[in-house]
Amino acid sequence: MIIVYAGRRTLADPGRTARALGRFLDHHRPRLVVGSAAAGTDLLLLEEAGRREVPAHVVLLGDAARFREVSVADLGAEWTGRYDRIVADPSVTLSFVPGTDDGGIGHRAVNDLIVAVAGEAGERVEAVVVQSRDLPGGEVTGHLARSCRERGWPVTELPAC
Repeated sequence: MIIVYAGRRTLADPGRTARALGRFLDHHRPRLVVGSAAAGTDLLLLEEAGRREVPAHVVLLGDAARFREVSVADLGAEWTGRYDRIVADPSVTLSFVPGTDDGGIGHRAVNDLIVAVAGEAGERVEAVVVQSRDLPGGEVTGHLARSCRERGWPVTELPAC
């Protein structure tokens, strides 16, 4: 089984969110997780997968340094440390979508590659998203959840903590 993931960047209680993601992984026992590595839900899921020795395929917009600057560093050193450890982990495969986020187009392209990577193995795929509701102007997490549902993949939504 492959798990696709996405979610909120800012969380009131990251520890509680991490525990919920860990329980999800324990229940599903995936062979691989596929998503991105932004501060918040993404990094928490990747840490929980690493604790369970589940390899990850991570898709980043632009290059690793620019992604770190734009999608991680603004939330502080705790998150950049997590990001640095994860992208250096040999069990993590990195893929890149060229460009920047121009009105959400770049992030939707990342989602499209996440879905393609997850689907190409021909295995069962499920998604877990943290608070995927659509927000005005487009919402990346909601886009990923819709893409998964369109393919008939189950999507579990966890509340942001």
